[in-house]
Amino acid sequence: MKQFSIIVPVYNEKAWIKDFLYSLYHQTRQPDEIIIVDGNSTDGTLEILEAEEDAGKIILASFPCNIAQARNYAIKHAKHEIILCTDAGCLVDHKRCESMIHIYETTDEKVVAGISRFIIANDFQKKLRYIFNQEDNHILSSRNLSFTKEVWKDVKWYPEYLTKWWEDTYFNLMIQRHGYDIFICKQAIVSRHLSKNFAQLFKMFQNYTQWDAEILAIHHTIQSQSIYQALIYSAFFVLILILFFTSTSLSLLLLGFWFLVMWIKKKYKNFLFNIQFYCTKFFIVYGFWKWLCKWLTITSKK
Repeated sequence: MKQFSIIVPVYNEKAWIKDFLYSLYHQTRQPDEIIIVDGNSTDGTLEILEAEEDAGKIILASFPCNIAQARNYAIKHAKHEIILCTDAGCLVDHKRCESMIHIYETTDEKVVAGISRFIIANDFQKKLRYIFNQEDNHILSSRNLSFTKEVWKDVKWYPEYLTKWWEDTYFNLMIQRHGYDIFICKQAIVSRHLSKNFAQLFKMFQNYTQWDAEILAIHHTIQSQSIYQALIYSAFFVLILILFFTSTSLSLLLLGFWFLVMWIKKKYKNFLFNIQFYCTKFFIVYGFWKWLCKWLTITSKK
């Protein structure tokens, strides 16, 4: 039987940390070690984790760090070659570890990814799940990814220079560019929380395009569909401005046509919600150009 380590970055997850740990402790295949790196949480998360460390259930480290630094530290100090990654704001299905390790024990795979599901707590999240399930989104996340240390070293670790997050999207991109196949294990399931309202959704879109812009400026790489969406919305926004100053009626007509297309696309379901959703998403234009200009300015000075 192959041994494996679970590594988890944590920061201010008091609301979810106990449920998350419960899901780890009740795996049908118990991990050989659980390494949690806390980025100096201030909401009481650290105290909960310290109690778990005292009970001998986890290995804990705590210091100021971003997520990439936390992941790299945990992997570097893991005793075992096989690394299972996840995030503290999730719930891990009880067969997740067993399903992933079975692949490593029966094949020569070096990278195994699971699938993500959504945790639904209110009506807003029900509608949001419908939209997200309709979108063509194949981005892999380290909330449900595993690999050998050999792979991690080969792709030069998680990128610690990024502002905050999105490090896993770039890491997964590098895995594929180095020629590794990613085996998708549909039995390995991790559930994540959705935004609770439009304010949280807006912030999420802003963050996604900020980190995408950083990768684009630093590595000249388009790593996710957020970039394409930002460019499309930017072009649409410029067209609306041009038409507004030349013909207000044409700009309003174009805007109305866009809403109609979104309505038809969603087959008339949750029309008002869909309009609000795409209006919220439209503002990724601001986040994208703001951070792209910032990083282009920084890199031009080097």
